[in-house]
Amino acid sequence: MTTIDDFDAMTDDDFTDFVYARRRPDFAVGDGQRMAMVRAHEAWVASMGEDERESIDWNTETHSDWDLYAELRMNGVDFDRVALLEAISAL
Repeated sequence: MTTIDDFDAMTDDDFTDFVYARRRPDFAVGDGQRMAMVRAHEAWVASMGEDERESIDWNTETHSDWDLYAELRMNGVDFDRVALLEAISAL
């Protein structure tokens, strides 16, 4: 299974090529990580103009973990990496 760390390590060009090749990786995240991505997605959508928001289905409930990650990454939207935060909290 491919992880966020694996995709984060890719250059933007390599990641874009991967997405445009329409690859569907075996990619899943835990509930905490998904919620971090959903929160970032919701904040990003809220910052858009009304016309932009109305033209696309922004419902995160229908997005797979991969769809959320790819959409955030392709649009330069940062989000918390829960595993990293949990590791820091454990110190």
